[in-house]
Amino acid sequence: MDFLRGMDKIGEEKPVKRDRLWAMKKLREMQVREVTVNYSGGNDSGGVEDILVVYEDDTRPEETWEEPNIASRYNPETHKYEKEREMTEDEWLREVLCQEVYNTYGGFAGEYNVDGKFIWDVRENTIENSGEEEVTQCSSYHSIDTLNNGNEDE
Repeated sequence: MDFLRGMDKIGEEKPVKRDRLWAMKKLREMQVREVTVNYSGGNDSGGVEDILVVYEDDTRPEETWEEPNIASRYNPETHKYEKEREMTEDEWLREVLCQEVYNTYGGFAGEYNVDGKFIWDVRENTIENSGEEEVTQCSSYHSIDTLNNGNEDE
């Protein structure tokens, strides 16, 4: 009966791995030349500002996309936050484009400020991160006050 193995899976779609390679492929299919994901933040706050899209066809105007914002709720059974609805393919694409920022800077926690951009060059198949980062300098200090039996006059 080995010939029946896997028959129950016929018609099931294989889950799509939505990663950087998937995003580049989608951008190529959309005839996008370049995507710039602008971001800024630091000191526990920050995120993506906007996503600028340039198409291969120079007569087609540039577009500005926004980071997807799908509401989520905590599921006490799975102990995870789950999106309230399925994301569309366009939302998934924007999510993957923005994820580069959060993979690099997390929640922007730390003593720094950053202002930069990720450039997805579809022709060259590259992702470049550039910008300015300012790190707050911290210095150590230590002091000891010696008190003479509680009497300042001594």
